[in-house]
Amino acid sequence: MFNRYNNAVEFNGKAEDVLEVLAWFKELIYDKGAGWQMGGEKFSNISFLGDGRIWFESNGDSGPEILREIAEEFRVGFVHYFGKNSYYGEAVFSQGNLHITVLDEDDLGSIGYDETIMSYTVGQRPFANHRDAIDHLLAQKKLENQPGQNEADNYRGQKR
Repeated sequence: MFNRYNNAVEFNGKAEDVLEVLAWFKELIYDKGAGWQMGGEKFSNISFLGDGRIWFESNGDSGPEILREIAEEFRVGFVHYFGKNSYYGEAVFSQGNLHITVLDEDDLGSIGYDETIMSYTVGQRPFANHRDAIDHLLAQKKLENQPGQNEADNYRGQKR
């Protein structure tokens, strides 16, 4: 269990294509005992969450490349959240492009808890729960990693 990732994925695209990929996962659950292996990667404990997402455990890797292959086969996109221990990330596959954003131990260490206001914080900014703080850090990291973002910031700074 030590080297396992916890994963949640939500597929998007044309309704009939999304239904097709969900049916494929449903078949895995019922026919293959909620497990599946491709190459060295193994997905286990596959289940549906109440909100339409699929939850699974994976070993060795969080699985965005395998999910990409599945998404390409079914002509869908996805948003995939994955994590283990002090490591959390998001993979977004859309229009043939896979973008992965990872928060490491240092990033996650910037989340604090302020007992006086009973809120999680990043810097001085409060959040209602831990998940909102993680989402904020993911959004910040995505902005930092956008191609051309530094050039745009420099241009805005020169323009003032």
